Amino acid sequence: MGWYIFDNSEEKFQNEFRKHLIKLKIDPAMNRYEEKFYTEEKPYGKIITKLIGLANEFGDVWSITSLLHDVGYILEGTISSASTEVENVRVSRGSKVVHDYFNHWFWRKFEVDFRAAQNIANLLDVSVPDFKSSQSLASLGDRLCDIGGCENIRKKLMDRDEFNNKAIMEAYGLNREAFSIWKMYYETYDNGKMKNILEIVKDEYYDAMWKGTNQGFRNLNHGVCSGLIVLQALTFYHEFMWGFELLNWEKFEVKQNTEKDHINCISKQIYNDTKAQIIEEYVPKEMDIRGEPSPIFWFKKVLWATASIAIHDVIQEEYYEKICKKCSDPENVKIKLDDDPLAFLGVLVDALQEWDRYTISGESAFSEKKELLQNTDVDIDIKLDKINFYYLLKKGNGEKNFSKDIKKALNRCLLKWDDLVGIGEKFPYSTCPHCGAPLAERTYQSSEIVIDLECIAFECGHVIVDGKVTVVCNKKSTEP
Repeated sequence: MGWYIFDNSEEKFQNEFRKHLIKLKIDPAMNRYEEKFYTEEKPYGKIITKLIGLANEFGDVWSITSLLHDVGYILEGTISSASTEVENVRVSRGSKVVHDYFNHWFWRKFEVDFRAAQNIANLLDVSVPDFKSSQSLASLGDRLCDIGGCENIRKKLMDRDEFNNKAIMEAYGLNREAFSIWKMYYETYDNGKMKNILEIVKDEYYDAMWKGTNQGFRNLNHGVCSGLIVLQALTFYHEFMWGFELLNWEKFEVKQNTEKDHINCISKQIYNDTKAQIIEEYVPKEMDIRGEPSPIFWFKKVLWATASIAIHDVIQEEYYEKICKKCSDPENVKIKLDDDPLAFLGVLVDALQEWDRYTISGESAFSEKKELLQNTDVDIDIKLDKINFYYLLKKGNGEKNFSKDIKKALNRCLLKWDDLVGIGEKFPYSTCPHCGAPLAERTYQSSEIVIDLECIAFECGHVIVDGKVTVVCNKKSTEP
């Protein structure tokens, strides 16, 4: 969906995305390696030549924000605010999955000896995330915010002239928790609004973890957890990669020989094999095609993408709207496209793509009480330089008006989103859904509170007003 909007919004989204790259001191026209990715692979369909550079820059961050924005669902279990319980079975299981990823699956993916690799990590000063003892809600929530040491990344960034942050110039200045890292990122580029929104998201994350004030239950917000997990994973990889560069075998061997316990020492061959697998064989293509990997990718793109993930869910919730009203300027905690095009698009697409999304809790996806939205229930077109989405009214215990609900969610957190996309209803019935009687009329009415209430009437007497059945079909009402 994000790529569809990118491809079809050159005058709006693409221009703002390009402007934002300039703020980050990224010039998509400078790196000719970028042509290789799209001219040879063409993974995202038709990209015209002049947009190859911009498309690659967008792909670097959107691939993270879009594909990984909901991985935190494995940790979203709830505990009543009044309960003295500290564990939720779903959260405990999720923490084990995360632990296995960093301590076992990661090494299997890279086809290296996990025992040797973890010993190498220790001597490279790379923190291997350990979640095996973080089973309570609060301990896991805190542990997720601890992304480990970032000293190898900091040393590489320190060599770049464009960074003069105290956190980068000072030894161990990046060894801090995730929200502080994201805050520093926004401060670096003078993005005060996004920093303020991040602070609200942080407060809500910890409130939900300890109190559950706004929801009546305690939980770990899946959006924030997603951002934290992805930030840990990508930081872990980058720390490993730069650790190898900063500590070659000769330096590694000297450090290894100073260890009191030599049981965990490894040979030069294992060191070289592990290094080759991690920084040569499995370097992500978007980094490899640019020639030499750069630590700037972590600072400018990983931090940007993961912060956008962390923000995307909390700001769509009803309680966020209440928080906004308490602010001196409620509009200043809503995102405009030019505030942060990536965070804006992440929220927009998450709200728009309502079809084929099956619930993971509550009523069953196949419950007779709830008919879910299918992809065939949504039409998309482009008119007057705007991408339009039309959602079908769904049946169940009363009609569900997806278009109205999506508009409400977007209005809570985004400004001027309707300059980019339009949202409307896909007319659901040409005949009565119960007896097949033809449509008699479709009109719009007004009340003292709401204007333009849609009124659909059929020849059998069945009437639907504003998505709700007000008069039942004559034939249905006479059924035994």
